[in-house]
Amino acid sequence: MKLPEKGGMPVRLVVITLCFMMVVGCTKYASTDDLQELERAKSAATSAEKQLKQLRFDESDLKQTLMERQDSLEFVKDELETVKSCAAQSRKGMED
Repeated sequence: MKLPEKGGMPVRLVVITLCFMMVVGCTKYASTDDLQELERAKSAATSAEKQLKQLRFDESDLKQTLMERQDSLEFVKDELETVKSCAAQSRKGMED
C-alpha cells in the first residue's frame, strides 16, 4: 500500500496509531493492576493527610508550650533581677 505523498504525514500518523491500537488493544476500563495502583495511591494520600493533620496539631501544641515557657522564663528573669537588686541593697547596707 502506497501512501499519498502530499499531506501524507497525517495519514501515516493515523495508520500507525491504528496499528498500535490493534497490537496493544485499548479499553475504556482500567486494568486490575491500574486499579490496585490507584487504591495504593489513595491509601498513601489518606495516610499522608492524617499525618499532616497530626503534625499540624502537634505544631500548635508545641507553639502553645513554647509561649508558656517563654512567659515563665520572663517571670523568672524578673524574679532574678529582683533578688539581685535586694542582694545589692543588702550588701550596700552592710557596708555602711
